[in-house]
Parts: sequence; C-alpha cells; structure tokens
Amino acid sequence: MAKESQKKRKPPPSQKRSTNKGTSSTTILASVGMVTLFLFGFAFVFGKSTEWQFYGPGLSRTAATPTRYFYARPVDSSGSIIDARNLKKEDIKWEVLAKNGNVKVDKEIGFKFDGSIFFRYRMRGSAPNGIIINVRYKKQQVLRKILPEPIYDESCYCPSTLEQFYKEFDCPSNFDQLDEDLAQFGEIDLDRLYKDGKKKKWAAGGHGEATAHVVIKDQELYVEDFGTIMGFRGFMTSMFLSLLRKAKLPDAEFIFNLGDWPLEENMTDPQPILTWCGSDNTTDIALPTWDQTKNTRHALFRERKDIQYVEQISGEVVPWEDKIERGYFRGRDSNPSRLTLCELSMKHPEDIDARLTWNLHNKKYQVLVDGTVAPYRTALLMQMDSVILKQKSMYYEWWYRYMKPWEHFIPIEEDLSDLREKIEWARNNDDKARRIALNANALAAQWMNPEFMYCYYAKTIELYSKKQSRPVKVTENHEHLTQESDPDLNNQWKKYFSEKPCDCQKRSRDEL
Repeated sequence: MAKESQKKRKPPPSQKRSTNKGTSSTTILASVGMVTLFLFGFAFVFGKSTEWQFYGPGLSRTAATPTRYFYARPVDSSGSIIDARNLKKEDIKWEVLAKNGNVKVDKEIGFKFDGSIFFRYRMRGSAPNGIIINVRYKKQQVLRKILPEPIYDESCYCPSTLEQFYKEFDCPSNFDQLDEDLAQFGEIDLDRLYKDGKKKKWAAGGHGEATAHVVIKDQELYVEDFGTIMGFRGFMTSMFLSLLRKAKLPDAEFIFNLGDWPLEENMTDPQPILTWCGSDNTTDIALPTWDQTKNTRHALFRERKDIQYVEQISGEVVPWEDKIERGYFRGRDSNPSRLTLCELSMKHPEDIDARLTWNLHNKKYQVLVDGTVAPYRTALLMQMDSVILKQKSMYYEWWYRYMKPWEHFIPIEEDLSDLREKIEWARNNDDKARRIALNANALAAQWMNPEFMYCYYAKTIELYSKKQSRPVKVTENHEHLTQESDPDLNNQWKKYFSEKPCDCQKRSRDEL
C-alpha cells in the first residue's frame, strides 16, 4: 500500500529557466512532474508494485478550506509510473469516511494533463474524530489514510488564532506584492480615510461608485456602502465571513473597491484602498479576485469554474504534440486590443484564431490580452497545457509578481505588433515553448490554491491593522453582517450542510 509524506509545503522557490536543448516533450513533462512533486514536499516511494505515490494537503492538513484535495501517481506491476490517462476512472474507487458517525462528503476525481490523478472532496458536515480516506484500484487497496484530527466543514465557525491559522494553512511568511503595496503607507489616518470615502473622493468617471467602508471588530463584520453600484458586495462580504470562521483576525477598518478599475492615483500622498486588481499607476492593494474567491468557496456544489476544476479536467484537452500551432483567443470585446486581435485573425488565420466567444480549444498558443483590467483567466489557462503569449500591461493580480517572461509566458507588445513573430518563435522552438507552458502550470499550482487565497486575505488584515492610527469605530450607518446572514450558508446552501452544529474543539494557548 502507498505511503505519503508528512512534510509541509514550503513557500514556492523562484524557478530557473532550463538551458537544456533538444529535449523531448515526454522528457520535459516527466521532469517537470517530478519537480512539482518535490515542491509539494512529497517523499517518493519506489520499488513495490502495489505502491502508488500520493501527495497533497488533503492527506495531511486540517486547513478548513471549502474543498480539500490531493494527487496520485499510479504505478504498474513492475513499479514504473504510468500515465493515468490510460486508466479507466471506473476502476478507481475511493471514499472519505468519518471515523465516527455519518457525514456526507461530495467528491470528484480527474486526470491531469501531466498523467497524475487529482482527487478532491468537500465535507457537508464536520467530523470531530477525523476521517479515513480509502483508494482502491481494481479492488486492490492502494491508500488508506487516517486523519485523526477534527475535520471542519465550510459552515463551521471554529476560528484559530492567527498563529495557528498560518500553520494549519501552511502560509508563506510573506507575499511580495503585499509587502510592496503596504510599504507605500505609513500610519493610516482612519478618520481621513472615512471622510474621503464618505464624500466619494474616488468617484470621478463613476469608477468610485463601488466602494464600501468595512470594519472588522471583535470577530464581527460591519459594512457601510459609499457607492451606488454595489452588486459585487456579496462576493467581498462572504469571503471575509468565511475567513472569520477560520481565523481570529485583528480589528481593522478599511475601504474596499468592488469595481473593476483600481482607484487611488495620488502617488505622493495616497490613501490605502483594498481592491481586486492593481496597476502600475495606482496605489491600490490588490487581493485575490472576486472570481477566484467565489469559485473557490462554491467549488463542488454551485461552481465548476474554479481553478482546481480546470486542473481536474486538464487531462481531457488535446495533448501538446497534437495541438494546432496557432495563436488562440476567445473572450468579450471589453478592450480595443481584443478587437485588434480579431482583425489580425481575419488577416492571418494561418497564425491566429481569435473570436469574441469562449470555449476550450485544441490550440498550442493561448493569447492573453487585457479585458476591462487584467484578465482573471490567467491561472485557468495555465492549467490547459498551452503556452501563454501575454500582452504587456499595467494591470496585475496579486500573484503576477512571480510570473517571469520567457519562463512562465512569452511576452508580446501592448499593441500586438510582434504577436505573429512570437508565434513563429514558438513554432521553431517547440521544446522551449513546452518548458514555458509547464513552468506556468507549476507556478499556478504553487500560488493559486485555496490555502494561499485565505492566507493572503488574513495576512493583509494583519499587516494593515498594525498601521492604523486609532482603534476601529462602528457607526450607526454600518450594517452588521452576521454569520447567519452569509449567503454562502443560506438558500440552497442551507440544505447542503448538515443540520447538526459542529463541535469546535480548538483552544488557544491562553485558554489551556
């Protein structure tokens, strides 16, 4: 039976571009797959024909993410690693059982494009005595893993201290983009911030009509709307309520921008604004996007658009060696560059296939251009076994700092003037383009996971709170948003989760 490592995942190291030349796609895929396993802290087990290789946080951690996940490398009778895409899903049976009692668990399995197996599951209730994970292949047990610690579902209010939370979620010690964003501010004058937000300082052009004043005080959430375009407020509030169920946050008072465009253009005396997209000419503090947070929280129930779902089905895409060597784009007409791209496609269909729609594709080169701001699909496309040709842009998401040109993507000019030239380069350098695509896939797996999403929000509140000029204030204009009011726990969700309340067994050091 398989063994799996108990090591924690370390903060992802910088990746170095390979200097190997003339390497086959098969060799590249195998080597990058081995690097990925190493980055997950997996101790490989070889030799016995019955042993599969299992790794990933869903086997060793108690982080209460909405879904938990792990991976496997199948092994044949000779002990050699085989491509899981050659297996039949119906031959793999697996279950997640509460050690005591009966807890419903939703689960899915998929084959990745690198030949590994992706397992993920979602608890519909808590298991205070832990869980047992069994995996069988053709009726032979290849994994039996017992997690003796309490396992809490997404609806359970059971926050850890920040120190405990960072350990449970295996958070990195810092995030480069967050450090840079917060370094722009000394002491944050909360009174000035509130007054400027109240008088709609950032409402020029209508972009600032989607701001909210948020207070976290004594583990409770309060919000006052400053704008009139507040349709996305629920994405923000549900994310913070979800985080408060997992971590004891310090009191904080801030403005959150719920719109597309970053707002604070005063580069000499800026005010801090939390947002979903940053830019080179504003000082907004970029956090994981509404799209990532919503899809992650709703995964395995209401959503099939989260990053890990794309990872899960990536084995269904056309293999690299069979892809058409043509640039590809599908999307809305939300940026003039996209119209330019479609015009190029009409003039040069042999090089570019661009349309204003969306679907999966069999093309080797994915053209990534801005929409309203940064395209929030970047990490999704990195899972699809294609190389990204990324437009030069002033917009960024919080994790773009770790993306390096020619290592994780092929850079193209903002006006797309060199797009055909870069496509031709990729055609003439297939091994290098393949390496870039695989590097990008590994980068997305390292940073764009559920654990780090929560880590980033928690670290932002912790560091921001240390700069505040005074204790936080809740006014009569603030709406108190309780856990019971969270849309993620009501309506359809109310029938989803167990009616039995969870039994939180966590204790801080002060309580022991």
